[in-house]
Order: sequence, then structure tokens, then C-alpha cells
Amino acid sequence: PAPGRDRFAYLGIVAIAEDRKEAWRRAEIMSGYLRSTAIVTEPFNAPPGYFSVPDAARMLKGPGRPMVTAKDGRKVDALLGDLEDLVQAGIMFVGTPDDVTEQLLEFDDKVGGLGNFLMMGHAGHMTHEEACDQITLMAREVMPRVQKQAVTQAA
Repeated sequence: PAPGRDRFAYLGIVAIAEDRKEAWRRAEIMSGYLRSTAIVTEPFNAPPGYFSVPDAARMLKGPGRPMVTAKDGRKVDALLGDLEDLVQAGIMFVGTPDDVTEQLLEFDDKVGGLGNFLMMGHAGHMTHEEACDQITLMAREVMPRVQKQAVTQAA
């Protein structure tokens, strides 16, 4: 049988603020994580046992840079794409609580249901206060709406 929603988890980078401009500023800071991921030396990029042998071989034969597909079908560089492209590809969720809720619900629908959403809410030179603000906004304003939608769809 097909696995239930609870068997699927996804880690998304979230930059959220009451003000859209502030959220995008935070997203720019957090995108540094993706930009620096590309420069990790080979032994730390895929340590032995991290991937199955067939997956490791497939990656070695692959196109090089990790590419993802945006909503409009374009290929986006998962590490160096611009912020809007990363949002369109579901790698980052950026904006006000309403924006992020809408993005998460659309992503949930696209993938067939998110059982567990893991939020990356701190990266780069973001302050502790900014990270706490993001976590609080997600917990108070976004996740209750996302969970309500999940319950509605499951019924």
C-alpha cells in the first residue's frame, strides 16, 4: 500500500517576517548556506555509507550541479539559483506568514502531502533574535493553518 503522510518529511529553508522586505533580507542571509554547501571538499560531501552504491554511482555520472524543477518547469540550480527561483522550486519558503502558509500549502499539494515539515530557520549571520522570531512566527501563525489544512484533506 501507499505510505501515509506521516512517512514523508521535508526540510525547507524558511525566511519569514511580519514585513515582506525583512523576510527577503533574511532569505538572502540564509541563502549563504546553499552557496557554501557547493564548496565542501569531496570526502565530506558524500562520506562512505551516506548514499547507496547505486545512488553514489548515479550522482558521479550526473550533470554535476544539483538541479531542481521550478513550478513552471524550468531547471534551477539548487545551490546557486536566485532567491525567487529557489522559492519557485520549493527549496526556500519566503515572505510574510500568509506568503509562507500559501507556499507550504501549495508544496504540500504538489508532493501529495507533507507528514513532517522540518524548518531550517537559522543560517549564516542571522542573529539569535531573528531566528527566534522566525520560529515563533512559524509556530503561531503558519503551522496551525497548515495542520488544519492537512486534517481537512485527510478527512
